[in-house]
Amino acid sequence: MTSEYLLFSSGHLDFFYPLWEYEGLGEYLGHIMANPNIHMRTIVKENLILGLAWVSIIHPGVGEVSTMPSIYMPDNSFSYIKQVKKLIKEECEENYKCHRVQAAIDITDEVSRHWIEKLGFKGEGVMKEWHKNRDHYLYARIKEWPQEQ
Repeated sequence: MTSEYLLFSSGHLDFFYPLWEYEGLGEYLGHIMANPNIHMRTIVKENLILGLAWVSIIHPGVGEVSTMPSIYMPDNSFSYIKQVKKLIKEECEENYKCHRVQAAIDITDEVSRHWIEKLGFKGEGVMKEWHKNRDHYLYARIKEWPQEQ
């Protein structure tokens, strides 16, 4: 069966089992859902929630992608990443015409770093104590503009 993404609904949380512990998960997601510049999706496959993904439009032409995988993602990582790629394409590239899409990856998260690089993102540096006093790598994918003749 193929994977798909759905518009996020708070009812999805009843069936969402995060891969990692998230302190204050409900409050955090409530903040995300209340922001009109954030476009959140639930990624599903065979009635399993593989995770959540969202795009924040943080500046005209600049989007930031974030994900929150579930315990079902490791066995379905290809399907999960395929849907994240689709979200980036539809929201950042087509709807908002972003020339830059970025992502922050916890410095200890080798798996996410591998996948973000597979999506064409390039490392730009380390952000010290970016989230919860933890260092994160900043990755970005910049639209390549045609060379003028």
